[in-house]
Amino acid sequence: MKTIQYDQLVIEITRACNMSCPHCMRGKAEDKDLNLDALGTFLDHVESVSILTLTGGEPSIRVPIMNQVLDMFREKQI
Repeated sequence: MKTIQYDQLVIEITRACNMSCPHCMRGKAEDKDLNLDALGTFLDHVESVSILTLTGGEPSIRVPIMNQVLDMFREKQI
């Protein structure tokens, strides 16, 4: 039963980061990545998302996870 419609959804891909930006408000990088099983369970209840933002730490150092997230959205037809 898909019932939730989001105008905007922000997903934190990772808390890892390979930079040390002085303006960063996240604090120290952590070696933690998105739990894909938990995301899958969450997405079972999502009907649509208008704007999806993938964020982190630095999400571009986890491209395989970003691809898995996008594949999940396609598979669940969101």
